[in-house]
Amino acid sequence: MDKGRQGRIVPPMEFIPILELNSLISKLDFYMLDHVCADIRRWLDEGKDVVRVSVNFSRKNLIDADLVKGIINVIDSHNVPHEIHFNDLRCVVNSLREKGVFVTVDDFGVGYSSINLIREVPWDVLKVDKGFVPEKMDDDNIANKLFAHVVGIVHDIGIECVIEGVETKEQLEIIKKNDCRIVQGYYFDKPLPKTDFEERLYKKVYNI
Repeated sequence: MDKGRQGRIVPPMEFIPILELNSLISKLDFYMLDHVCADIRRWLDEGKDVVRVSVNFSRKNLIDADLVKGIINVIDSHNVPHEIHFNDLRCVVNSLREKGVFVTVDDFGVGYSSINLIREVPWDVLKVDKGFVPEKMDDDNIANKLFAHVVGIVHDIGIECVIEGVETKEQLEIIKKNDCRIVQGYYFDKPLPKTDFEERLYKKVYNI
């Protein structure tokens, strides 16, 4: 890099579409999986309590007949227990669940993540897209009613529900009102360097 220029963080929305054009996205997926598993192994060796860590896999990986084998090989190479999240589709999901690996459908409500997807595939966890999270507490508001119904469906079918994109205290109160207990979003943190995440993980206390 030019000494006269200052670098910048490139957000995923900029580089992932480029990598999706070819097989590079698959290499990135496995690179991330390998590093996550290495960190989990280190935390376990240090006697730390480990939380679930999600690793997103592009649908491009579905053409790989050895996808499940590849994922399990990486996990097992680090001797990591099979309680981890991944995103894929039916045959891959079933195979991973048989191995004890948790599977998650991400961004529910947009793109491919529809009602048909959760009807056809036995997911463990469903992440509700931030577009469904209301901005204001208003029982008569369409957004609030829609959110309540989406959460109700997830609860009724027995899937663990995670709400994405929580940015305000009012949104958090709306989520609590709808009996959701797992959330993520900028209200708590933006994407963190590994060392900062580990500090929060070890303290077991989150100040917001």
